[in-house]
Amino acid sequence: MAPYDIAELGIAHVPEGRRVFANLSVEENLIVGSYARRARAQRPKLLAEVYDLFPRLKERCQQLAAA
Repeated sequence: MAPYDIAELGIAHVPEGRRVFANLSVEENLIVGSYARRARAQRPKLLAEVYDLFPRLKERCQQLAAA
């Protein structure tokens, strides 16, 4: 399968470490991760779920990811 088809199924590889877009905010990095069509349609719900699981991300949502 093509990589974009695999990603559309919700399967992804998430490397460990600080592999984020340093000049984007924490929330902007999360939004980049919800690029697939299915995820975009549910973005507010998915962001709320992530923030429930990781409340520190919500506290830092406007902070630059590199900080």
